[in-house]
Amino acid sequence: MKRIYTPLMLGFIGVLLSFLALTGESNRYLLPAFRPWLGVCGGFLLLIALWALARPAAHDHAMERSSWLMVLPVALLVFSAPASLGAVMVDQNAPAPASPESAASADGVPTDEDPGQILTGDPNVKLTGAGPNGSHLPAPDLPTGRAKKAVVQYPDLPAGEAPLEPIDDLVDRYHFGDPNQIRGRVVTLEGFISKAHKDDLRSGAGPAWRISRFKIFCCAADAQPFSVVIPGKAPGEVNQWVRAVVEIVPGDGPWPTAKLRSVELIPEPATPYM
Repeated sequence: MKRIYTPLMLGFIGVLLSFLALTGESNRYLLPAFRPWLGVCGGFLLLIALWALARPAAHDHAMERSSWLMVLPVALLVFSAPASLGAVMVDQNAPAPASPESAASADGVPTDEDPGQILTGDPNVKLTGAGPNGSHLPAPDLPTGRAKKAVVQYPDLPAGEAPLEPIDDLVDRYHFGDPNQIRGRVVTLEGFISKAHKDDLRSGAGPAWRISRFKIFCCAADAQPFSVVIPGKAPGEVNQWVRAVVEIVPGDGPWPTAKLRSVELIPEPATPYM
């Protein structure tokens, strides 16, 4: 009888991984790119479990008590599946500077001749000033304010009426791009409601809230929060997902500021992370 314990535990884990991959629940914890591989691993464990149950039993081996610890992750996800990261984690994180990927996407590369300059995609054009997370270039003035000079040439925002704009891209443009490129633009943002901090609005007091979203590079353990501050009363409870049409100000605090034009309450998307 003992010989069925280990195959059963492997089978449980295989079923769990397959469930997470097939239902998309894995997007709460991992990048969507890992979803098919998670399904492959789950199917592989199921095959091993079936093979172990079907093979002839030569003799039983004593089962270590520690083997039952394999059941713990299965029980955790079955009976108390953790939700995706939300407003509590935003409050516990300091404002995040632009990601290295966004800086690289703008083709900004420090030059050996002058570490205070970066080259853009055009070799004849140079921009001088602070750079995003570069070893040669000063870091932006965070969290007390935005970078004082434009250092990255970003492409124009998408044309059209209120195009959907990723929050992390807007934050990158605010800290490392030309503020005139985003000032007055009307865009659509999707994220969850989180509380604003007292230093979010430097130019004046008053109620405000944030529309926030996390960006992950591998899994939820390395998530970084990105936010846009919106003056006024929040349209719902903390962690409620919204689709907001806003006009970018962009402000002078640690996060960009926007004026709310319209807002719609929406369910959490299938892919909650950027």
